This record gives sequence, structure tokens and C-alpha cells, in this order.
Amino acid sequence: MSLIRRTLLVVLLVALLAVPILLYALNSTLNSGLAHIERDEANQYLDRAEDALTNRIQDLIAVSRSLSRSDAAYLYAASPNPFFDEETFATSNLLEQGVNLIAVVNNAGDLLNVRLINLSSYQDLPLSANLTQALGSPQLYQHLIRGGSEIAVDAVSSGLISVDGRLMMVASTPIVTSQNTGPIRGAVITGRYLDAAENAALIASLGY
Repeated sequence: MSLIRRTLLVVLLVALLAVPILLYALNSTLNSGLAHIERDEANQYLDRAEDALTNRIQDLIAVSRSLSRSDAAYLYAASPNPFFDEETFATSNLLEQGVNLIAVVNNAGDLLNVRLINLSSYQDLPLSANLTQALGSPQLYQHLIRGGSEIAVDAVSSGLISVDGRLMMVASTPIVTSQNTGPIRGAVITGRYLDAAENAALIASLGY
């Protein structure tokens, strides 16, 4: 994943999921005979938590790819039209896909359309300067930089970004035809906040 390093994942998951286990492990270091066992248990927990978060991001990649690998998106990137807007950015579609964010950019990096909603209240959220800046990050568009090669049409940029002090999982996939051919015409970016509901889903996936 191009936007996230293992270290960031571990730090995040410590903050979200593993604090009680790590505190227990640290307290147990008073007993030198058991310290290494507790450290191993904590590391195993973190590895499982990292895998769980990676799986959630993979789900997001699949959503982004389902939107970007279509003739409708391919035509839209060249010539935006209200029909694509009405279908793709409809509240019902974001709810169905389980995403807070859908954005479409062209090859020039122009933001053709974007929508950000609260999945609980179904209300639109403001598009802050921080979000706009995050969506302009070159790291989201590595596949565009590489052009229309076979590698690029299957490429993806994904990971975590900070939006107004909140962490969001994001995935960016290239806009190609339904036959997965180029040349690439832009990218679709999808995002999902790491909010209470998402954290609960992560914890549940760990069996706790």
C-alpha cells in the first residue's frame, strides 16, 4: 500500500485496539520470566489487528475498482454528465457501498465531483480545505503517473489519510473501460472513516 507503512498501521492499531493488552504486557515485565511471553502475545495481537485493517482496506479497493472499471466512468472522465453524477453520487449508492467518500478526478488532477456523507445520519459533510488538499496528494495517483501501461490499469493506491483530525481509509483506482483497457482517464477515490462503527467491526473481526 503506497500511502501507509507498517509502522503507521501498528501505531494506529495500538491506539485503537491494543492498549489494554500492551499495558498488561508492560506491567508483566516485572516478572522477567514471563516478559517475553507477554511481548509475543502483544505482537501476535498487533499482527492480527494489522491483517484485519488490511482486509478492510482491500474491501474498499474492491468498491473503488467496481466504480472505476466501467464504460460509464470512462466516458464521464472525458466529458462529465449529470446521469453519472446522479447515479454514482446518490446517497443510496454511498450507503450501499458503505463509503463516506466518493471522488472522481481526471488525468490533469481536476476534481470532477466529490461527495462526503455521514453514513449514520445520511447527511452531507462539508468539503474542507484539508480534505481537498488530501485528495490532491500525488500518492493517490501513482497509476496516473505511470500512464496507460498494463501494470498501471491494475494499479491501486490505498492506505490512510488524515481528514480534519480524523483518520480515513482510502483507495484510488484508475478509470479504465469495462474491459480493463486504457488509456487511463483518471481515478476514482473512495474513503471510509475509521469511526466507532468501523473500529467495532475491526474488533469483531478479531474475535473479541
